[in-house]
Amino acid sequence: MVDGHMSAADESAVAGVRQRVADLFAEAGVDFSPHEHEPVLDYETAAAVRERFGLTGTETKSLFLRGKSGRYAMFVSVEGRRLDTARARAALGEKFSIASGEELRSVTGCVPGCAVPFGLPPQVTLLLDSAVGQERWLIFSPGPPTETIEVEASDWAALVSKTGNPLVKY
Repeated sequence: MVDGHMSAADESAVAGVRQRVADLFAEAGVDFSPHEHEPVLDYETAAAVRERFGLTGTETKSLFLRGKSGRYAMFVSVEGRRLDTARARAALGEKFSIASGEELRSVTGCVPGCAVPFGLPPQVTLLLDSAVGQERWLIFSPGPPTETIEVEASDWAALVSKTGNPLVKY
């Protein structure tokens, strides 16, 4: 992505992610009504979008990780929380590093700055921060950095339960 514009390949991959997310929402019985806006790739723009649409939830964040074994995981938390590498290593059972943007694209179809914890390949482990469950409403992108959706925590839990991805609590 350059200056908020995606390549044709990224657009196609992100459209696939969005469709998988929409399908997951339908399977979980959760309303899928994203807000459309300028690309959101940082917290400042996310805050402006939240204000414009009157969203009251907490922004989620996802960090794509690669284990020493080559296994992938996505750390899912909320804005303001940091990844404790020792705690994550203990939870995942191996050392890991942050995956490259190219790995994020090739494995998940997501673009850097807009990783989505839904619609992932089934071998990607979700490392779910307990802080996510403490929020009433959660905000995230369904794939395209130009869309934002807000869901209740109970709907988030229903979505996570339908992913089919291994789930590790953090």
